[in-house]
Amino acid sequence: MKIAVDMDEVLCAFFEPYLKFYNEKSSTEYKFEDIINFNLWEIVGGTYEDTVKNTYEFYNSEAFKKVPVVPGAKEAITELSSKHSLILVTGRTTDIHDLTIAWLDEHFPEVFESVNFANHWSKHGEQLKKSSFCKQLGAELLIDDCLEYAEDCGSNGIRVLLMDRPWNRVGSLGKNIERVNSWSEIIEKLK
Repeated sequence: MKIAVDMDEVLCAFFEPYLKFYNEKSSTEYKFEDIINFNLWEIVGGTYEDTVKNTYEFYNSEAFKKVPVVPGAKEAITELSSKHSLILVTGRTTDIHDLTIAWLDEHFPEVFESVNFANHWSKHGEQLKKSSFCKQLGAELLIDDCLEYAEDCGSNGIRVLLMDRPWNRVGSLGKNIERVNSWSEIIEKLK
């Protein structure tokens, strides 16, 4: 089976270091559990543009280069890649292509057939749907943490394993979407 895998909060633990960076810069005390909505500007204040600006500042920091791996991801990806074809489908902007590839090469070398950028939260360029990548590349399953992306893929006939996070716990899950709590649970479901 061909499996599409998201990056932030699925492979790399993005929000903890982002919030540490943001809190130091802004003299705030936001925690991971406070992010109950993917629209950060609705949590921390400001506008979408402010959030994009802050995110780009984080991208340019040393902290961004050191974002840790989500617990269990390395072992699970190694196991999945021995049985399935894996592609990476990230919402990340193409502006951080090289930084993203460097992080993947360090932590997940040579396991993804392709790395695809949906270009969300970008200062410029077209934002693409993850369902389009999945369909175009033949992925039957998406592993993601964003409910919006999960709903888009699920409604387009793509099975989704939604990694449980504070920002995706609202409402009920749509067609083809199943909540999972860990990489070990994902491995169990795919046996």
